[in-house]
Amino acid sequence: MRPTRRPGHLAGSTVLLPTRHELDGGPGGIPGCRVLKVERKSVLWRCPHPVDGSPVVFKMYRNRGGVSWLREKAFQFRVEREFQALQLLCREGIPCSVPLFWSFGHHPDHGRWELLCMREIQAAESLPELVARGRQSEIDFAGLFALLRRMHRAGFHHGRMEPRDVLVAPAREGGTCLHIIDTPHAMSFGADITSTAMARVDIREIALWARERLGADACRALLLHYGLGEAGAAAALTNLDRPSTPRLIRHLRRFVFGVRSRLSRLGKAGSRTPIKA
Repeated sequence: MRPTRRPGHLAGSTVLLPTRHELDGGPGGIPGCRVLKVERKSVLWRCPHPVDGSPVVFKMYRNRGGVSWLREKAFQFRVEREFQALQLLCREGIPCSVPLFWSFGHHPDHGRWELLCMREIQAAESLPELVARGRQSEIDFAGLFALLRRMHRAGFHHGRMEPRDVLVAPAREGGTCLHIIDTPHAMSFGADITSTAMARVDIREIALWARERLGADACRALLLHYGLGEAGAAAALTNLDRPSTPRLIRHLRRFVFGVRSRLSRLGKAGSRTPIKA
Protein backbone atom coordinates (compact mmCIF):
# COMPACT_ATOMS: atom_id res chain seq x y z
CA MET A 1 0.00 0.00 0.00
CA ARG A 2 1.27 3.47 -0.86
CA PRO A 3 2.03 5.82 2.04
CA THR A 4 -0.77 8.14 3.15
CA ARG A 5 1.38 11.22 2.63
CA ARG A 6 1.08 12.16 -1.01
CA PRO A 7 1.55 15.52 -2.76
CA GLY A 8 -1.27 17.90 -1.86
CA HIS A 9 -2.71 15.65 0.84
CA LEU A 10 -4.01 17.15 4.09
CA ALA A 11 -4.96 14.92 7.02
CA GLY A 12 -8.71 14.39 7.20
CA SER A 13 -8.73 15.07 10.94
CA THR A 14 -7.81 18.72 10.26
CA VAL A 15 -10.65 19.39 7.79
CA LEU A 16 -13.91 20.95 9.01
CA LEU A 17 -16.93 19.35 7.33
CA PRO A 18 -20.52 20.60 7.51
CA THR A 19 -22.76 18.21 9.41
CA ARG A 20 -26.00 16.76 8.08
CA HIS A 21 -27.92 19.18 10.32
CA GLU A 22 -26.05 22.15 8.85
CA LEU A 23 -26.60 20.92 5.30
CA ASP A 24 -30.33 20.72 6.02
CA GLY A 25 -30.30 24.42 6.91
CA GLY A 26 -29.87 24.11 10.66
CA PRO A 27 -28.12 26.80 12.73
CA GLY A 28 -24.41 26.85 13.49
CA GLY A 29 -21.85 25.56 11.05
CA ILE A 30 -18.58 26.88 9.77
CA PRO A 31 -18.50 30.73 9.84
CA GLY A 32 -18.99 32.20 6.39
CA CYS A 33 -19.80 28.83 4.86
CA ARG A 34 -22.42 28.66 2.10
CA VAL A 35 -23.67 25.30 0.78
CA LEU A 36 -23.90 25.27 -3.04
CA LYS A 37 -25.07 21.73 -3.77
CA VAL A 38 -26.20 18.73 -1.71
CA GLU A 39 -26.65 15.26 -3.19
CA ARG A 40 -26.46 11.81 -1.65
CA LYS A 41 -23.04 11.18 -3.19
CA SER A 42 -21.60 14.70 -3.28
CA VAL A 43 -21.62 18.08 -1.55
CA LEU A 44 -20.25 21.43 -2.73
CA TRP A 45 -19.73 24.41 -0.45
CA ARG A 46 -17.92 27.75 -0.29
CA CYS A 47 -15.95 29.13 2.67
CA PRO A 48 -13.33 31.80 3.37
CA HIS A 49 -9.76 30.53 3.47
CA PRO A 50 -8.71 30.11 7.13
CA VAL A 51 -5.42 31.98 6.57
CA ASP A 52 -6.00 34.80 4.07
CA GLY A 53 -9.81 34.90 4.02
CA SER A 54 -10.01 34.47 0.24
CA PRO A 55 -12.99 32.41 -1.01
CA VAL A 56 -12.36 28.72 -1.56
CA VAL A 57 -14.64 25.93 -2.76
CA PHE A 58 -14.82 22.43 -1.30
CA LYS A 59 -16.04 19.49 -3.38
CA MET A 60 -16.72 16.33 -1.36
CA TYR A 61 -17.58 12.87 -2.65
CA ARG A 62 -19.24 10.94 0.16
CA ASN A 63 -20.90 7.62 1.02
CA ARG A 64 -18.21 5.84 -0.98
CA GLY A 65 -18.42 2.08 -1.37
CA GLY A 66 -16.01 -0.08 0.59
CA VAL A 67 -14.34 -1.81 -2.36
CA SER A 68 -13.69 1.34 -4.38
CA TRP A 69 -12.57 3.11 -1.19
CA LEU A 70 -9.92 0.51 -0.41
CA ARG A 71 -8.74 0.46 -4.02
CA GLU A 72 -8.36 4.24 -4.17
CA LYS A 73 -6.74 4.38 -0.74
CA ALA A 74 -4.13 1.92 -1.96
CA PHE A 75 -3.57 3.60 -5.32
CA GLN A 76 -5.15 6.96 -6.03
CA PHE A 77 -8.29 8.80 -4.92
CA ARG A 78 -10.56 10.55 -7.41
CA VAL A 79 -9.81 13.92 -5.80
CA GLU A 80 -6.10 13.13 -5.89
CA ARG A 81 -6.31 12.58 -9.65
CA GLU A 82 -8.22 15.83 -10.03
CA PHE A 83 -5.69 17.69 -7.86
CA GLN A 84 -2.83 16.47 -10.04
CA ALA A 85 -4.70 17.28 -13.26
CA LEU A 86 -5.42 20.84 -12.15
CA GLN A 87 -1.81 21.25 -11.05
CA LEU A 88 -0.70 20.27 -14.56
CA LEU A 89 -2.98 22.91 -16.09
CA CYS A 90 -1.60 25.49 -13.65
CA ARG A 91 1.97 24.63 -14.59
CA GLU A 92 1.10 25.06 -18.27
CA GLY A 93 -0.48 28.45 -17.59
CA ILE A 94 -3.94 27.26 -18.63
CA PRO A 95 -6.73 28.96 -16.61
CA CYS A 96 -8.51 26.52 -14.32
CA SER A 97 -9.81 26.06 -10.79
CA VAL A 98 -6.58 26.26 -8.76
CA PRO A 99 -6.23 23.30 -6.37
CA LEU A 100 -5.08 23.85 -2.77
CA PHE A 101 -5.26 20.40 -1.16
CA TRP A 102 -7.15 17.12 -1.09
CA SER A 103 -8.15 14.90 1.80
CA PHE A 104 -10.12 11.82 2.81
CA GLY A 105 -11.61 10.24 5.91
CA HIS A 106 -14.73 8.92 7.61
CA HIS A 107 -17.58 10.94 9.11
CA PRO A 108 -20.78 9.78 10.85
CA ASP A 109 -22.91 11.96 8.54
CA HIS A 110 -21.03 11.37 5.29
CA GLY A 111 -19.58 7.88 5.58
CA ARG A 112 -16.34 7.41 3.67
CA TRP A 113 -15.51 10.74 2.06
CA GLU A 114 -12.87 12.37 -0.11
CA LEU A 115 -12.55 16.09 -0.66
CA LEU A 116 -10.85 18.62 -2.92
CA CYS A 117 -10.27 22.26 -1.94
CA MET A 118 -9.85 24.87 -4.71
CA ARG A 119 -9.65 28.63 -4.94
CA GLU A 120 -12.97 30.01 -6.06
CA ILE A 121 -13.15 31.46 -9.56
CA GLN A 122 -15.01 34.58 -8.55
CA ALA A 123 -18.02 35.92 -10.48
CA ALA A 124 -17.81 32.89 -12.76
CA GLU A 125 -20.64 31.49 -14.85
CA SER A 126 -20.71 28.32 -16.94
CA LEU A 127 -21.29 28.44 -20.69
CA PRO A 128 -24.82 26.96 -20.42
CA GLU A 129 -25.69 29.48 -17.67
CA LEU A 130 -24.76 32.38 -19.94
CA VAL A 131 -26.90 30.99 -22.75
CA ALA A 132 -29.85 30.40 -20.40
CA ARG A 133 -29.61 34.04 -19.27
CA GLY A 134 -29.66 35.34 -22.82
CA ARG A 135 -25.98 36.33 -22.81
CA GLN A 136 -24.56 34.06 -25.49
CA SER A 137 -22.97 37.10 -27.14
CA GLU A 138 -20.54 37.27 -24.20
CA ILE A 139 -19.06 33.87 -25.07
CA ASP A 140 -15.75 33.89 -26.94
CA PHE A 141 -16.24 30.76 -29.06
CA ALA A 142 -12.91 31.19 -30.86
CA GLY A 143 -11.22 31.53 -27.47
CA LEU A 144 -12.99 28.36 -26.31
CA PHE A 145 -11.56 26.27 -29.15
CA ALA A 146 -8.16 27.93 -28.70
CA LEU A 147 -8.32 26.86 -25.03
CA LEU A 148 -8.95 23.26 -26.11
CA ARG A 149 -5.96 23.51 -28.44
CA ARG A 150 -3.71 24.75 -25.61
CA MET A 151 -4.96 21.97 -23.36
CA HIS A 152 -4.25 19.26 -25.92
CA ARG A 153 -0.86 20.66 -26.90
CA ALA A 154 0.06 20.40 -23.22
CA GLY A 155 -0.72 16.66 -23.41
CA PHE A 156 -3.89 17.04 -21.32
CA HIS A 157 -7.02 14.94 -21.95
CA HIS A 158 -10.02 16.17 -19.94
CA GLY A 159 -11.93 12.91 -20.30
CA ARG A 160 -15.45 14.29 -19.93
CA MET A 161 -15.40 17.69 -21.58
CA GLU A 162 -18.81 19.37 -21.59
CA PRO A 163 -19.88 23.03 -21.88
CA ARG A 164 -20.64 23.13 -18.15
CA ASP A 165 -16.95 22.34 -17.50
CA VAL A 166 -15.88 25.74 -18.82
CA LEU A 167 -16.47 28.86 -16.75
CA VAL A 168 -16.38 32.48 -17.91
CA ALA A 169 -15.05 34.97 -15.36
CA PRO A 170 -13.78 38.56 -15.39
CA ALA A 171 -10.08 38.83 -16.25
CA ARG A 172 -7.71 41.01 -14.25
CA GLU A 173 -6.65 42.94 -17.32
CA GLY A 174 -10.26 43.50 -18.39
CA GLY A 175 -12.61 41.45 -20.52
CA THR A 176 -13.27 37.83 -19.63
CA CYS A 177 -11.28 34.63 -19.27
CA LEU A 178 -12.28 30.99 -19.84
CA HIS A 179 -11.43 28.47 -17.10
CA ILE A 180 -11.44 24.67 -17.18
CA ILE A 181 -12.97 22.85 -14.21
CA ASP A 182 -14.06 19.37 -13.06
CA THR A 183 -11.18 17.10 -14.08
CA PRO A 184 -11.53 13.77 -12.15
CA HIS A 185 -11.40 11.83 -15.46
CA ALA A 186 -8.37 13.67 -16.85
CA MET A 187 -5.21 12.00 -18.14
CA SER A 188 -1.82 13.46 -18.97
CA PHE A 189 0.37 12.44 -21.88
CA GLY A 190 4.02 13.04 -22.53
CA ALA A 191 3.39 14.77 -25.84
CA ASP A 192 0.95 16.86 -27.88
CA ILE A 193 -2.35 14.96 -28.34
CA THR A 194 -3.91 17.33 -30.89
CA SER A 195 -5.78 15.37 -33.61
CA THR A 196 -5.63 12.11 -31.65
CA ALA A 197 -8.58 10.02 -30.47
CA MET A 198 -8.21 11.57 -27.01
CA ALA A 199 -8.58 15.06 -28.43
CA ARG A 200 -11.56 14.03 -30.58
CA VAL A 201 -13.38 12.77 -27.50
CA ASP A 202 -12.83 16.11 -25.74
CA ILE A 203 -13.89 18.14 -28.78
CA ARG A 204 -17.11 16.25 -29.59
CA GLU A 205 -19.46 17.60 -26.89
CA ILE A 206 -18.13 21.14 -27.22
CA ALA A 207 -18.51 21.02 -31.01
CA LEU A 208 -22.04 19.62 -30.72
CA TRP A 209 -22.97 22.48 -28.43
CA ALA A 210 -21.31 25.07 -30.67
CA ARG A 211 -23.09 23.72 -33.75
CA GLU A 212 -26.43 23.90 -31.93
CA ARG A 213 -25.75 27.50 -30.92
CA LEU A 214 -24.08 28.84 -34.10
CA GLY A 215 -24.77 26.44 -36.97
CA ALA A 216 -22.64 24.00 -38.95
CA ASP A 217 -20.61 26.56 -40.94
CA ALA A 218 -19.52 28.45 -37.82
CA CYS A 219 -18.73 25.15 -36.06
CA ARG A 220 -16.54 24.12 -39.01
CA ALA A 221 -14.67 27.44 -38.78
CA LEU A 222 -14.09 26.85 -35.07
CA LEU A 223 -12.72 23.37 -35.71
CA LEU A 224 -10.32 24.89 -38.24
CA HIS A 225 -9.38 27.50 -35.63
CA TYR A 226 -8.67 24.66 -33.18
CA GLY A 227 -6.11 23.34 -35.64
CA LEU A 228 -7.85 20.66 -37.68
CA GLY A 229 -7.27 20.74 -41.40
CA GLU A 230 -10.12 20.77 -43.92
CA ALA A 231 -10.38 16.97 -43.91
CA GLY A 232 -10.18 16.78 -40.14
CA ALA A 233 -12.88 19.42 -39.65
CA ALA A 234 -15.16 17.66 -42.16
CA ALA A 235 -14.65 14.33 -40.39
CA ALA A 236 -15.33 15.92 -37.00
CA LEU A 237 -18.60 17.43 -38.28
CA THR A 238 -19.67 14.09 -39.71
CA ASN A 239 -18.89 12.42 -36.39
CA LEU A 240 -21.29 14.76 -34.62
CA ASP A 241 -24.24 13.09 -36.38
CA ARG A 242 -23.33 9.63 -35.12
CA PRO A 243 -25.04 8.23 -32.00
CA SER A 244 -23.34 8.46 -28.63
CA THR A 245 -20.80 5.76 -27.82
CA PRO A 246 -22.20 2.86 -25.74
CA ARG A 247 -21.08 2.72 -22.12
CA LEU A 248 -19.04 -0.48 -22.52
CA ILE A 249 -17.12 1.00 -25.44
CA ARG A 250 -16.46 4.16 -23.42
CA HIS A 251 -14.97 2.07 -20.59
CA LEU A 252 -12.80 0.10 -23.02
CA ARG A 253 -11.70 3.31 -24.71
CA ARG A 254 -10.78 4.83 -21.36
CA PHE A 255 -8.68 1.75 -20.54
CA VAL A 256 -6.81 2.10 -23.85
CA PHE A 257 -6.29 5.82 -23.25
CA GLY A 258 -4.92 5.03 -19.78
CA VAL A 259 -2.38 2.60 -21.23
CA ARG A 260 -1.35 5.15 -23.86
CA SER A 261 -1.01 7.80 -21.16
CA ARG A 262 1.37 5.68 -19.08
CA LEU A 263 3.43 4.60 -22.07
CA SER A 264 3.73 8.14 -23.42
CA ARG A 265 4.89 9.48 -20.07
CA LEU A 266 7.40 6.66 -19.67
CA GLY A 267 8.71 7.27 -23.17
CA LYS A 268 8.87 11.04 -22.89
CA ALA A 269 12.34 12.22 -23.82
CA GLY A 270 13.10 15.88 -23.36
CA SER A 271 10.91 17.41 -26.07
CA ARG A 272 7.25 17.03 -26.88
CA THR A 273 6.51 15.15 -30.09
CA PRO A 274 2.96 14.58 -31.29
CA ILE A 275 1.28 11.29 -30.42
CA LYS A 276 0.02 9.49 -33.51
CA ALA A 277 -3.74 9.32 -33.90
